[in-house]
Amino acid sequence: MVAEQASGAAGRVARDFQVWAPHAQRGVDLDLAGVRHRMAAGPGGWWMVTVEAAVGDAYGFCIDGGNALADPAARALPDGPAGLARVLAARSGAAAATADHPSWPGLVAEGVVAYDLGLARRSSRATFDAVSEQLDYLADLGVSLLLLGPVALAGDREPVRYDVRSPRVIDRGYGGPRRLRALVAACHSRGIGVGVDLVMSCSNPDGSPWNHFGPYYHAAPHTDSGWAPNLDGPGSDDVRAFWLATALDLVTEFDLDALRLRDAGELADRRAITFVEELATTMAELGELTGRPRWLILDDDRSDSRTVQPVSEGGLGCSAMLVDDLGRGLWDLAFADPQQAAGMAARVLGDPLWTAGAFSPRHGRTNGRPVDPELVPGWRFLTGLLTPGARPPQPDQLGVRRWCVMVALALTSATTPLLMLGEEWGFTGPGQAFAPVNAADDADPRAHRLRSWYRALLALRAARPQLREPTLSKVAVRAAEQPGVFVVHRGGHRIAVNLGVTRAVVDLGLPTSHRQVVLLSLDPTTAVSYQGTVELPPDGVAVIGPASISGGAS
Repeated sequence: MVAEQASGAAGRVARDFQVWAPHAQRGVDLDLAGVRHRMAAGPGGWWMVTVEAAVGDAYGFCIDGGNALADPAARALPDGPAGLARVLAARSGAAAATADHPSWPGLVAEGVVAYDLGLARRSSRATFDAVSEQLDYLADLGVSLLLLGPVALAGDREPVRYDVRSPRVIDRGYGGPRRLRALVAACHSRGIGVGVDLVMSCSNPDGSPWNHFGPYYHAAPHTDSGWAPNLDGPGSDDVRAFWLATALDLVTEFDLDALRLRDAGELADRRAITFVEELATTMAELGELTGRPRWLILDDDRSDSRTVQPVSEGGLGCSAMLVDDLGRGLWDLAFADPQQAAGMAARVLGDPLWTAGAFSPRHGRTNGRPVDPELVPGWRFLTGLLTPGARPPQPDQLGVRRWCVMVALALTSATTPLLMLGEEWGFTGPGQAFAPVNAADDADPRAHRLRSWYRALLALRAARPQLREPTLSKVAVRAAEQPGVFVVHRGGHRIAVNLGVTRAVVDLGLPTSHRQVVLLSLDPTTAVSYQGTVELPPDGVAVIGPASISGGAS
């Protein structure tokens, strides 16, 4: 960690270097541009020294006379995770983060549509500039939150195994910090927020090199690597402070709107006030300071509804959580016995954690805490058809029409939609790169049809507040007499579905059919009859609502 005493001066100026290294027995030296400087011991395992240094100088810390190691809090590692850090110029304060974009109000909770890029580090198209080239397309699609995935420098090159080495250093392979700032500015100018992943887990079975300094990680047999960040053991106060400062630095330096905490289920934490709660509180306080929301999204397969409840109500205070249940449930519905379709739809659409509290074959145990539909709004759950645990089929296996039915149910649900890269044109394979999505249209008519369907549904969701109404208790599903046929009630709107084997006349259950129209359907001839019904073929779906939303109707 480096602090400049004479901010803004050119050349060599006095700078404070400090590092937390309680594991040091004989002392710590600062290696600055190849010259070692003895550091003074401070309280709590901290070591510090003030020396003259210039921007660009290489530096590291030598524990007990050993080789120089990179600063865990480094902001620049041009030689990679095994190299030394570089001295950078001082930064402006956190409150200045919004100064360049005063017109950007931030995320509007009930209207967010998230898009997960999951940048593939092995692709030449996986750069911030390449993403910038697609922003007009994403804005036209209806995206309002772009999740980039982990963008910090790691000790490996595979995004599936992310070995945290330098959480404050933006990987040059993506374009580095300058291009990330440019991407965020471009997103905000189009009304799109930006989030990145904060990865705290360790994928290296030999442990983290930070453990030469202090107890950053400790043994954790429940994790894949056998290591987890030390959030509750001796020395964990400083470890927590390090990660909280890291999160705050990322959000303020790059003007981010969200952090997604990856693999939160592997964070062993027995303290009364957990790290997640501390981080959620820090993000909320930053939002109040800067005048716009800053989201903390938890990626945690424990399915605990308390994650998104306020701290005052016994929760952790997170803004939202990523859940797989809606996706899994809709794919189960797609292959279900028609006799069970309506009941399954009601369960899945009315409860984003519908599997919680029951035995989980994936975990081999009971998992999760159910949602109180009156207490927790649905927008706090990021749900999608292609989230990692959703087990999606191939479109050809299911059929494009039935695939579109599931999309319609997902995008008119009470939760926050989360689209995965390429989903809107039918890509379901792993490890995709961020290639120009427009190229899919010319090669595959099916892709064009799917993308048009996604765009139309998201536009309708944006225009009709009832189709994004987050009160879970207001979601109702009514079964028709014919197996596989049901109607989802969303206020004055209806989503009529036919998963049966023959054509069906569907009673919409409307008090009057006057001025009720088909807003969107797979079949252009679908219309509302005088009796308040629509006729749908097998694998048919239609969204019905008032012809106009003037006068307060929605």
